[in-house]
Amino acid sequence: MKRPQPSNATRDIKQKSSMAEKNEIKRDGGRAMKNSGRGKIQKGDYQLGPFTFDVKEYPEGMSVNKKVWSKVCMDAYKNGNTEPGLKLVLGDGNEKVRLGVIPWYMVELLIKLLENDEGRS
Repeated sequence: MKRPQPSNATRDIKQKSSMAEKNEIKRDGGRAMKNSGRGKIQKGDYQLGPFTFDVKEYPEGMSVNKKVWSKVCMDAYKNGNTEPGLKLVLGDGNEKVRLGVIPWYMVELLIKLLENDEGRS
C-alpha cells in the first residue's frame, strides 16, 4: 500500500520549522549535529559548550514529559555523552520567548559559579 504524500501546506510548515531551527542554531553559535542517513544535519539538534540542545519551536507551547526528556538525553549521550538540553522557542514573528531546559544539577552548578564570582568582586 502506498503512503499518502503530504500536502503542500504540510511541506511548507515542515520547511519553515526546519529553517527556523537552523536559524536558532546559527543565532546561538552552535554546531549542528550530523545525521545518519536522512540528510546533512539532524533537524534542530546542536552542540553548544558542554550541551547537546534539541530545539523545539511552537507558537503557543508544548508539554515536556519523560518521553520528550528521554529523547533529549539519548541524543546527548549519542553525541559523546554531553549534557542534555532542550531549547524551547515559543511565539511567532518578533514575539518569541526562548527558554532552556537543563538538568537540575547543572542549575545548582550555575548557582555555585555565580555565587563564587560575586564573592570575588
